[in-house]
Amino acid sequence: MIDCHAHIGAKEFDDIRDVLVKEAKDAGVIGVIVVPEYYTGFEKTLRICDEYSGFLIPSLGLHPIQGSYAVPEESLAASKAHFDEAHSFIEKHIDNIVCIGETGLDFTPKFIRKPTDKEDQLASFRAHIELAKKYQIPLNIHSRSAGPQIFKLLDEYEYYNCLFHAYGGKAKTALRYSQLGCYFSVPNTAAKEGAQSQNMIKLLPLEKLLLETDSPALSFEPGKMNQPKNLRISAEIIAKIKKVDVDSVIKQTTLNAFKLFPRLKTMVRV
Repeated sequence: MIDCHAHIGAKEFDDIRDVLVKEAKDAGVIGVIVVPEYYTGFEKTLRICDEYSGFLIPSLGLHPIQGSYAVPEESLAASKAHFDEAHSFIEKHIDNIVCIGETGLDFTPKFIRKPTDKEDQLASFRAHIELAKKYQIPLNIHSRSAGPQIFKLLDEYEYYNCLFHAYGGKAKTALRYSQLGCYFSVPNTAAKEGAQSQNMIKLLPLEKLLLETDSPALSFEPGKMNQPKNLRISAEIIAKIKKVDVDSVIKQTTLNAFKLFPRLKTMVRV
């Protein structure tokens, strides 16, 4: 199994990263794509991925919300200025990353407090798309309350080489964009009764689904810190909905990850 979206650089893991990696491997995980959220986390992302080379695989990009995600009043919309600060660092390390992200749009009302917030996020996301298209590298996308705007930009750039992580939008839209080239990863929370993402799992072909944990977030158990060792929960809910065995899901989603992220083939050591 490959965890296609996890925040292993989070401070919550600083004292347990050795254990986290061992338990993930013991659970059948063969690789984890590590996504940062802020420019200040870029060097740490590369450092820990080098320390656990062959298992932790780096991505670089800026989350659409900068600052405290837990405390909205302390947050800022990602802007072109934020990207400009990070741009040269990403380009310098472009050959060492598997994708660009986490990036995207988050128009959740509590984070949009002034008219320019959406404009700033759009400018930042545009810059990420342009860089990804320049180097023909996938995007690792955060989409929350902003699906139509994200799809509109992908259409404008005609760039569909991307993963939508924890997508919660319309299943029919996901199907349409999966046919254009997009992939969609399933978090552990999809196993919760009535989860909206179950409609997407039902509608999309297995060949367009991937696995993720978004660790330490999106735990199946409320209040618990998520970890890559829990990745099988995602595979199990897909298997249940698709009425296939779990091993088939694990095999196909792993193949899907290598197809979307071709650099994984040289970065993951099994």
